[in-house]
Amino acid sequence: MAGLAANGLATGKLRELAIAKTLNQAAGGTVIAPWDVWELPEEWLDVVPALQQGLPAAQAGIQRIEAAKRRYFEGLRGRR
Repeated sequence: MAGLAANGLATGKLRELAIAKTLNQAAGGTVIAPWDVWELPEEWLDVVPALQQGLPAAQAGIQRIEAAKRRYFEGLRGRR
């Protein structure tokens, strides 16, 4: 469903549902209902395709960076 909305194939209520789902997932909880999607500022709607296509990869990348930082700092503490 998110892919349909990101590619412009979903319209109407299906698109509104996909947008709300994407924003709520990125926020970690319910922050917008599908019927309120079009009340959002354009800046928020502009990020939806990026979230739909790249959010999982971005989250995985952030987790890898945080794990590497944690290992690095644990190594520094072990040298003392």
